[in-house]
Amino acid sequence: MSKDGTIIIQAMDDGIRAPDPDLDAVDIFYVLERHGWSSCYLYVNKKTHFMGPTHIWGSPLDVLADGMAEFLAGTNKVNFTWYDEPGTYDWFINRDEDQHHVMDVTINMYADEEHNLKIEPPKSDLYETIKFKVKTKHFTTCLLKQFEKIETLMCENSYRIGREGEFDQATLARFKKAYHDKYGT
Repeated sequence: MSKDGTIIIQAMDDGIRAPDPDLDAVDIFYVLERHGWSSCYLYVNKKTHFMGPTHIWGSPLDVLADGMAEFLAGTNKVNFTWYDEPGTYDWFINRDEDQHHVMDVTINMYADEEHNLKIEPPKSDLYETIKFKVKTKHFTTCLLKQFEKIETLMCENSYRIGREGEFDQATLARFKKAYHDKYGT
């Protein structure tokens, strides 16, 4: 306390909980738009990347939730594609070989949707690559909270209109089960 009675609070870095310099600062904000679109904002190390997948070829939320449920259950590599009009977002998620609680993520963005990730190479030039390394619990907790936000909003008629069928409750339940089986919370 100072002489005039003001309480001074000062944050001190004790070094005990210092961030791992090999891990990236990552967050995700997912907006389920109306009529078959989504907006995904991926924050990596003070830079925000935008992806705008379409739901015409399937729900990007379902693909993401299913892939991450498999990853949480022990699969070491998960690959999937989100489609845009035009373009694709090819996700490659790998468990770190040395630190099994860490995942390496690469997202390649292409300008056309005319390729199949498993069969033929892309027909357009790669226009952006996002790479990050993060603890699996960190990333999946961010996803869980986005999924729960959308699940809660879907209970509101005004929100649900134009979004029916875009968010599968069974897929969300599988992801939640995998998360709770892994982390118990």
